[in-house]
Amino acid sequence: MLPFFILIILYTAKFSSIVFNCILLILNTYHLNILRFHMSDFSNIGVTHLEDGMVSLLVDGKPISEKYGMKFEATIIQELQALENGKNIKLFDQFVFSHTDLNFEHSYHYVTSVIKEDDTYRIVTNFVYKIVAPEQAPFEHVITKQGEPLSPEDVREFINAHVQKSLTDYTDMKYAY
Repeated sequence: MLPFFILIILYTAKFSSIVFNCILLILNTYHLNILRFHMSDFSNIGVTHLEDGMVSLLVDGKPISEKYGMKFEATIIQELQALENGKNIKLFDQFVFSHTDLNFEHSYHYVTSVIKEDDTYRIVTNFVYKIVAPEQAPFEHVITKQGEPLSPEDVREFINAHVQKSLTDYTDMKYAY
């Protein structure tokens, strides 16, 4: 409890917010999460139980998304604990773009999953191609570059190339078919 009072004193003593945030970062780095609501951990996942009943997750001390504050239903904890080695759980599926030709719908998504390997967890983000045909189950495939996940730059290049190909090879700008 003493570190909490030190933080209050430092903050109220008009220290800059940069200093205050640096102290919080150091405390979080050493797992001294004194300003969190209720913290529990398993394996390399830190779980923060929030006042609204939701939870937020840290994997290896890092948030799943650095840009957006992500929170989940509390049942995610049991789902992750029950996950078998080599399996994954899809956390987010962000639609990017789609097109239709003949009888097929092609869509592209940015998918963030947590995968369990050797009893530890890691976050994986993939660019995924999904095809839907009438009366068939959707088929998904992770798009890679020589077996490795695409970088953000690779994804942009892929999207731009497909839009250009669609406009030049498959679209008649005079007629709609």
